[in-house]
Amino acid sequence: MAIVKTEDAERLMKRCQTGVGGRNALDTAHDIMAECYGTIGALVQERDRLLHGEFICQRCGLRKDSERSTEHEF
Repeated sequence: MAIVKTEDAERLMKRCQTGVGGRNALDTAHDIMAECYGTIGALVQERDRLLHGEFICQRCGLRKDSERSTEHEF
């Protein structure tokens, strides 16, 4: 299971906005596109797990990866 960190997604968004140039522009653009597909895929998987309630406590609504602790088990 891949988890997308906010800073990684923001870095990728900046790379997309900046664009590429120079001798290896096509290769660099291809690398960015591949990274985008991977990031989007990971985000879709996480969204689907959240929609199915896999990572949300049914008692308190807290995400399992939350930094807050609970008195009960998930």
